[in-house]
Parts: sequence; C-alpha cells; structure tokens
Amino acid sequence: MARLRLLSSGLLAALLLPLLFSCAKGPYGRLSPETGTDAKGRVLLPKTSAEGPVLIESKANLDAIVRYDSAAILVRKDGCRYCQETMTELVPYLKKRKALFYAVDAAVYQEAYRSPDNTDGQYKGLYPKILGTPTFLFYGGGKLENIHEGAFDPGKLEESLDSYLAVLPTVQINDVIKVADGDDLDSIPYEIEVDEETDDPGRGTMALEKKIQAKEDFTVLFTWRRCSDCASYRKEVLYPFFSEGFPEKDLYVYETDGYFLYRNRLVDGTKNPDGVKAWSSFAEKFHLADYGGKDEEGNALGYVPTLVHFKADGSVDLDVFQNDVGLKKNEDGTYSFEKAFLPEVQALKSRENDKTDALKDLRKQALPLEKKASLSFLKEALA
Repeated sequence: MARLRLLSSGLLAALLLPLLFSCAKGPYGRLSPETGTDAKGRVLLPKTSAEGPVLIESKANLDAIVRYDSAAILVRKDGCRYCQETMTELVPYLKKRKALFYAVDAAVYQEAYRSPDNTDGQYKGLYPKILGTPTFLFYGGGKLENIHEGAFDPGKLEESLDSYLAVLPTVQINDVIKVADGDDLDSIPYEIEVDEETDDPGRGTMALEKKIQAKEDFTVLFTWRRCSDCASYRKEVLYPFFSEGFPEKDLYVYETDGYFLYRNRLVDGTKNPDGVKAWSSFAEKFHLADYGGKDEEGNALGYVPTLVHFKADGSVDLDVFQNDVGLKKNEDGTYSFEKAFLPEVQALKSRENDKTDALKDLRKQALPLEKKASLSFLKEALA
C-alpha cells in the first residue's frame, strides 16, 4: 500500500493559497513565487524535451536545483522492484505531460541527507529522512513542499502526480543527454548535461541552436536561478502574467548556472579568465550582450534576466528586466542610473540626496516602469 505524508508547510500552503488569492483566468489560479506553487499548492514545473526522468548524479547538482528551482525528484535505486514498476507508469506520464522531472539514486540522496548543511543553517531540513524507494519529493521556492513515500497504487500514478504538480507553458531548453531507452526499467533515460572537469551544470547550447536554425519565431528567457533580479522577475512579471491566462506560445528558458559558476570561480583571487571568456562568447552569440557593453578587457558583459525574441528572419527583439547599473550625481544633487535598458528609467531622478537612499528610491521608481514594459513584451512575443 502506498504511503502518503504531506508536510505541514505544504498542507498549510494548500489550505491558505485559495483564501489568499482570488480566482484568475489562468488554469491554475494565482501562482505564488514565494512557494513556487499554484492556488492548490501544486509545485510548478517547466516542460522539457526529455521523455522521461532526468538523472542528477551528484549532491552539488541536486543542491543547485532544489535550493532555487521548483522541482520534482524521484529517489530510486537499481534493483528496486517498486522503482521499476513506478517507471512503467512514470515514463508515459512524462511523455504526456512533458514535465521536467528529475531522478536521483538513493546513495546520492543519502549523501545530501547526511550533509552538515542539511542539519543546520539556511538549508536545514531540505532533505528529509526517507525509509525506502521510490520516494517522490516536491520542491518550490527553495523549500520542500510535499513528499510521497512508496509507490503509488497501480493505475493511480497519473491522478496522484496531477495532485502534486502543475506544468507551466515554459520549456527548459538546456541540453539533456539521452543515455537509455524508456523501456529499460532499471535505468533513468536522461541525464543533465554536466561539465566533467568542474561538476558544474553543463553549458551546452545544441538544443537552443537547433531551435534558432529552424527559423521560427520563439522567445527565450535567459535566467540564473541564483540571481535576485531573476527571482524578482518571476515575482513581479512572470507569475502574474501566467496567473491571468496562458499565452498561445510557450516561453523557452535557458538556465545559465553553468556559465556563472564557471565565470565566478576564483583563479588567483580574480574571476576565472576562461569562464569570463566563455560567458562573453555566449552573451554575444545569443544577444545578451546587446545590452551590457564590455569590460575593461573587451569581454562582453550581458545581464540576466534577459528575454530574446528570435524571429524567422534572423532579427531579434530584446527585453532586460532591472539590471540598472551604477549611479551618477546630477548637478542638482540628485542621482540617476548611469545605465538602464529603458530610456525612461535612465531619465529618472532620485527624490533623495543621500546616495544609499537615492539608490533605493530609484529602484522603487523604476519597478512599475520595468514591470509594465516586461509584461507588454511577453504579451506581444507570446501572442
């Protein structure tokens, strides 16, 4: 018999969200960026091209996903009969829903569970003690929302998972690697792409380039799961946009975690020069450098979150949220941003003369302008 355990925080979210948010036009009601859930407490997942679970092979990469993203994780192990039986229903379910669903071997999960950062600090309790496999874990907003221990009752997996997760009209376009056939019940058919030297998430762009080469209109959100501006974009723009109704087209998402980790790794006390060049080339190739300029060494900067609308004729439209850079003092003692994507934001003047207070004030003034522009961009690009 399958056993179900709903965490108190997840249950509370499920009970309170319908009360906190009024009905909306979107199919999932109001979406919560804080919990990464819909009005029914279901974790929000993107779509993927993978037709089955995607294996995470290290604690570091498991941490990189569940601490920041919404995610569904299957904990399993080789030779587990119940895991094999689960796979017979899970693979067809994921083909149908196109949901991005991860898997991790029990040994890797136990390493994460026993880690000191699971017993103290910001990430305490992210990995609960589990009694066996399979176990399903559902994360949202960097926190564990729900857990289901044991296999679902035969024939009930689709109905049960639909009560735990909801699929957004976003498509993760980072490369995944197919390593097994879906009928191999003791293997996970896909793996996340990983840099073998650093064990960082991979920096492959084959899927993205193939989409561009198809010469069709589509839009990509370039994001970094660890950046505050990206979290702000989800809160202020993306989730409110989806709450009001799903667009005609999917929004593609490229996660730049591998590039930023590679770039920010210190070498002799400075950013890794190879990583800086890798990011610069990426930013130039995919138009993130269209806003950003270059550093003192001539490397393209590029910022996230950036949305690039690729057109069939090869041209692009761009939207950059926040990333207003630097302050300059005006003759009247006020401050303005040295650089901003929107001209109307760059034209703003602070209502405070203290530099720290001026920055806060400018950001407060800029936010409604940037929200309006980004929402308009999404509506037009995905129509």
